[in-house]
Amino acid sequence: MSTDLRTLPFIFLISPLGTAIMAKWADDERGYEKSVQRDKYPLIHGETAIDFGGGADAYDMTLLFDGADCDLLAAQFYEAAKELGPWVVTHPVHGIVQLQLLSLRERVTPISSGGRFEIETHWMEPLDPLTMMTMRQLTGAIDAQLAALSASSAAAFAAGSVVAGFGSVGSVVAVANVASAIASAVASKIYYAATVGASIAIAKDQGESAQQDLDNALAAAMGGISGFDPSAIAVALFGVFQGPALACSDATTAIRLIGSAVTDLAEALPIATERNDINRAQTTEVSMEAAFAAACLSTTLGNLQTRTQAIEAARALVQILRDITDALDDTYTSFASSIRPDRRYYAQTDTYEAALNLAASCVEYLIRQSFDLRIEKRFTLDREKTPIQICCEEFGLKGEENLDSFIEWNELEGDDVMILGISREVVVYVEPKK
Repeated sequence: MSTDLRTLPFIFLISPLGTAIMAKWADDERGYEKSVQRDKYPLIHGETAIDFGGGADAYDMTLLFDGADCDLLAAQFYEAAKELGPWVVTHPVHGIVQLQLLSLRERVTPISSGGRFEIETHWMEPLDPLTMMTMRQLTGAIDAQLAALSASSAAAFAAGSVVAGFGSVGSVVAVANVASAIASAVASKIYYAATVGASIAIAKDQGESAQQDLDNALAAAMGGISGFDPSAIAVALFGVFQGPALACSDATTAIRLIGSAVTDLAEALPIATERNDINRAQTTEVSMEAAFAAACLSTTLGNLQTRTQAIEAARALVQILRDITDALDDTYTSFASSIRPDRRYYAQTDTYEAALNLAASCVEYLIRQSFDLRIEKRFTLDREKTPIQICCEEFGLKGEENLDSFIEWNELEGDDVMILGISREVVVYVEPKK
């Protein structure tokens, strides 16, 4: 990607309680201090040094709010800064980082800079106390396992594919085109559901680039058996599914959409298995694993608001992998025993371990993240109550502050804004105690 695609014009911040804020980004300083033991010795010019590592990365950022509602936008950030816990920040240069706000100072200069509010902020990138890693390091481990799954899947596809005439290559091309169409449908839904803070431009660029690579690889295969490159096709399929995931602003939605895509891909698996069906099965396996990798990627990019969502996302990931394994195992058992062993399909012989490790890392990440998420509380009213009454009962002195949120959480309209009837189910989101 070029520099203009790697950087963003705005900075996007998600508060501990899920408030989404977008601001213009003026300047930034990032750094950390090293802890070094320095020792001097008699009659020797110089010092020895023992490096004990560095402290947390520190970020100093100036956020700009301008336009007709600049005062309201600045006030929204100022109040959200009082929430307890880390923020998820999509930095214009450094990508997605989890930061702890340390201090801020709002500057209001109506004479010299009317219509603009500036807020100086100071942050640190904290370690998770259980893993002793930052969120970026946790997601970095997931990225490494994503790469490992992609590499092992491409290698397995290259080793398992059989070139026994043009028909065998044609079966690969046919299934790859089906997978491409399914990925395109998922991408459209992800882009539609994406919020303003999502990196849609970057996602589309990555997705289109991968699609072009896939088209080129399939065209080369159709041009002659010598141009058939299974590894190139596999890598491109991973890119076609993962590209749109970069625009994921809701992990739950992305995982649900990709889970449906896996179900659609399973329909491409051969039913009456013959010798030439091995390539059809191998291509479907690669496509399914590519979709699963995209679901895992979305867990580190999409926002999760509550502990329930984090747990459900973890369960959904495990279920997707289970569905893939069950479908491929069924295909494996359906191959006739009369087919030569080197022409049969063997499900996930070289990729299951990589997929399982990736799933485990994502589940661990989601569980760790859930500790800082709000707790969802659902209950049924035993008598008529007003929304403000419920807020005061649940949030105490902060009840009135949460009234607008309560109305939004429960999608209240009309008379429901004034009073709620008996047996009405309502939901509130409670901030975890620190």
